[in-house]
Amino acid sequence: MKIYLMNPEGWKLYEGTLEELGPELAKRNISISTKASVGDGARVGAGAIVGAWAIVGAWAIVGAGARIGTRSSVGAGASVGAGGIVGDGARVKSSYGIIVMGPLGSSQAMLTAYPHKDTIWIGTGRFLGPIVAFELEVQVAHGDNEHGKAYAAVLDFVRAHFKAEREGR
Repeated sequence: MKIYLMNPEGWKLYEGTLEELGPELAKRNISISTKASVGDGARVGAGAIVGAWAIVGAWAIVGAGARIGTRSSVGAGASVGAGGIVGDGARVKSSYGIIVMGPLGSSQAMLTAYPHKDTIWIGTGRFLGPIVAFELEVQVAHGDNEHGKAYAAVLDFVRAHFKAEREGR
């Protein structure tokens, strides 16, 4: 495996097996499952988690604190921002296929949005699931207050973004 890890002077390339890279990963609180695959040249930020059977493509970027779920994939050259969440079984084929925004809401969490099967999934520090379920939770928690209005605007943007992607714009 050839993987870039952040150092005080910037990104540095490390080569070796997952076992050999273990001490460098541990210094940065990075967890990569022994059943995961990380492509050559990928960059993995501090505190990131790559789940079992997950695939991170060559030259992909997994930001600090990001979570890549079990059996999910981040395509070659794609990027998942700091704090981003790719849920179990989800696929990010390109950087256009994922949105990470924030901090948002009363908890000041990062919000991740991505297409999953026939819908859009939303991940935050407290939630991971379909966009309609997230909307309901926001409505119950915030109603029409400033956080509710901010989330409504973000979800409108998310829907428009992925509609344009589906239509090839």
